[in-house]
Amino acid sequence: MKDFLVLDQDIAVTIGPENQSWDSGFQDWFFIHNGVWFVRENTIWNGATLVSDGPEDPNKKGYPILWKATLIHDLGYMAYIEEEDFPYSRKDIDKIFKRLMKEVDFKYYSIYYRGVRWFGGFWTSLISWYRKKFDKPRTLPNNLCEYEQSEISTYTSGLKSLSSSALLSLKSFNDSE
Repeated sequence: MKDFLVLDQDIAVTIGPENQSWDSGFQDWFFIHNGVWFVRENTIWNGATLVSDGPEDPNKKGYPILWKATLIHDLGYMAYIEEEDFPYSRKDIDKIFKRLMKEVDFKYYSIYYRGVRWFGGFWTSLISWYRKKFDKPRTLPNNLCEYEQSEISTYTSGLKSLSSSALLSLKSFNDSE
């Protein structure tokens, strides 16, 4: 399993539209002001799930070429799932992901985009169903970099297990058709 990525500095990524702003009101590591997504140093994310993050970024040593696209996509999905007032739809987030991949000339952008359009819907539905069924409300943490390594390992194991189960279920579904 690949390592988590850790943001080495604060960043601001212009996404648009200019009149779009959002703040969860209780955390300060991720917010949107006038279409610019602000993300704080030490934010942790897992990159592209189950696939490669591409070659090393020539402009950011030690980071894969898709670091910005996967960071924004992961944060967008997390906020979309967790926050009722998040102003972007899942489709918007996926289109942003596609645009950011094209900006770095990632040649497999269309395959990755189709993957998140298809699998992302399944994934978000599965998480929403799980939270409702088991009464597990969850909101964005106050500070994502406060997670201990053991919590990250637990999360990673659960994600790997859940992803494997989801893929097996999908294979069974496809085989039955």
